[in-house]
Amino acid sequence: MTAILRVDDVWKSYGATQVLKGISFDVTEGDTIVIFGPSGSGKSTLLRCINMLSPPDKGRIFLRDDDLGQNKKKLNYFRSRIGMVFQHFNLFNHLTVVDNIALPLRAVKKLPKEEEYNLKGQMRRAKLSMTNNIAEGFGRFHFQENIQFCRESRGSICELIDDFNECRDNGYIDQTYRDELKNEAYQLIKVLNGYISSIKRQKSKNKNDSITK
Repeated sequence: MTAILRVDDVWKSYGATQVLKGISFDVTEGDTIVIFGPSGSGKSTLLRCINMLSPPDKGRIFLRDDDLGQNKKKLNYFRSRIGMVFQHFNLFNHLTVVDNIALPLRAVKKLPKEEEYNLKGQMRRAKLSMTNNIAEGFGRFHFQENIQFCRESRGSICELIDDFNECRDNGYIDQTYRDELKNEAYQLIKVLNGYISSIKRQKSKNKNDSITK
């Protein structure tokens, strides 16, 4: 199958610090690719290189058959085909989380309001993503790292609930839709709370087993 995105021997440095060293991979249609590693390992730098927000020092990036580095006049077109969520949710401080997400859909994709605010689908995808991350992390990472992930996710969901209320107040969604979204959010918070409790119980059990030995 032909690659939709191809990263070929990408290198990137900042001053004397070499961040990316010969990164290569292909993404075909339907693929889900996870790039993971410790803070400062170059994950965000790689994403910025793929979107040409920070062009690589060496190597090439292809969107289908187009070499992004050789088609600078079409960069805006290419970027409209490559979505990117920045590391911090408040890219524009004067906008809500939802409006930050909706802005490129409105400005670039020209989507109507009812499509911009298809929040229920986003909540369900977030729920699936977080529960998958929880399952993936169970038993693989340190107890405290898992707990921290859950707490940060829970805080982000609480902020989304506030945004749901603001969308209702501004006429983007009605009361019934808002209530459905809140229900989805509360279900996810219950999952996160249950997982935190489970981690703490397992941590306590391991500690007791260690003392017994």
